[in-house]
Amino acid sequence: MRKYAYLKEPLKRDQSDDIYKIMLYESSEGFYLFEYSSPDAVLSAGDRLYDSLEDLQEEWDERIDEKGWMDLEDPLPDCQHDAFIPLRVKGRVTGRPEWGKYEIFRDGRWVDYPELRLVQPSAEYGPQIRAYRKEFLDSGDSMDGTGSLRKYDDPKDWIENVKRYQDPRTVPEGRVQSTQYMLVREEDQKVVGMIDIRHYFNDYLEKYGGHIGYSVAPSERRKGYAARMLQMVLPKCKELGIEKVLITCISGNEGSKRTILKNGGVYESTVYEAEEGVDLERYWIDLSK
Repeated sequence: MRKYAYLKEPLKRDQSDDIYKIMLYESSEGFYLFEYSSPDAVLSAGDRLYDSLEDLQEEWDERIDEKGWMDLEDPLPDCQHDAFIPLRVKGRVTGRPEWGKYEIFRDGRWVDYPELRLVQPSAEYGPQIRAYRKEFLDSGDSMDGTGSLRKYDDPKDWIENVKRYQDPRTVPEGRVQSTQYMLVREEDQKVVGMIDIRHYFNDYLEKYGGHIGYSVAPSERRKGYAARMLQMVLPKCKELGIEKVLITCISGNEGSKRTILKNGGVYESTVYEAEEGVDLERYWIDLSK
């Protein structure tokens, strides 16, 4: 048995995402309560186990909206119990699960979920680019790998700047030629990440910046998007003739470090970047093999 409900108002949680909707699932262990961090979330952000349905409902019934509990079909075999769509861990049925990666059953076959595309910036993505920039401005995070997006209120102006950097004839003096990509999630066409390839080095990039800069939207982190995006862009580096890719990350940033290591990064050294006052770890990814 599965049922779900929307809350009358988001439930605030310290040190974690707010809860917008919930799902109950009856298992052999008891009754699970799955919590979702947005009204349209597909997978839960957390769960709890209750001994009885009565205990669960006693805690939650007063919080749900007027629609009440709504029935939901049981998941397909091997699929996630907390998923609102047919979703399973990639490789689980073969005994080699790739935790954090999923497949969705669509048009009679299993395909990677979410389906992602690397695209170059264009006017059709204007609203998504504006929304991506706003997320970073609101959170105060650094917009790495976005080609100075922070400076441009109008996405059209940013796209023109991106084109200047891509054309060797119009690259600003002292800068390097680069190619900008955006990671777009197919199901809702949201820009969830951005990544920039620098075709060659200047003095600063050779020591501190490396070939690639990237970022993931604050609301889309911890979903494996950074690793997927880097994996997808490496063949494009090779097409540009880059056979050894240098990527740096701030020491202590375990998320970025894992992203690099997952894609074959080999640690070389740590350097101090005085302007920002940070230690940067340098990793190389060999594409010549």
